[in-house]
Amino acid sequence: MGKIASKIWSKGLLGGFGIPELSKPLEPLTFWSRADLIEAYQHFLDDCSQTLDRHEFTDVFQCFSDTISADAAFHALHPRKGKLDGNTIFGAVVATSNQTFISKVSLIYSIYDMDGDGALNKAEFTIVLRSLLHGLRLFYNDAVMPNDAELEVAIDECFKRWAELVELWETGRRVIWWARCGGLSGHLFT
Repeated sequence: MGKIASKIWSKGLLGGFGIPELSKPLEPLTFWSRADLIEAYQHFLDDCSQTLDRHEFTDVFQCFSDTISADAAFHALHPRKGKLDGNTIFGAVVATSNQTFISKVSLIYSIYDMDGDGALNKAEFTIVLRSLLHGLRLFYNDAVMPNDAELEVAIDECFKRWAELVELWETGRRVIWWARCGGLSGHLFT
């Protein structure tokens, strides 16, 4: 994942040598508070399908001063057949919000834990990254993102490292359990 992060960083998306320009019509979608985001996302879940048409977009994101600015923002997000993917837009809005990093990650995690099992599997993680990067590409005019092949390599590498960490943690947990049960008491302190 290092090469991918370096590529994104060097192109400026993450603040490397300059920050890409935010699309002006989308400025009202940035710097939301956690409470406002949760309220808007709950409204989205309650009243919309997974996609947003122009009317639903304005209804969910009540941050535009007038219809003209709401129309400009909707069209700046390049709707397909008059619809936007709601999770893609919410992912980008969360990423550009005024929350702390951990708060952003936890909210994005909540949005994309689609099976509700409390963990992101590889498929959900892939959806998160693709959706989040696509949403940020829509928000930032000059953002350069990894292509699909680079992203797939990064995801595979990430999950390989995660599996190694889980295996280490499990081994450590077993050693601690064994020690607590007296398995090491005669060997360590004699």
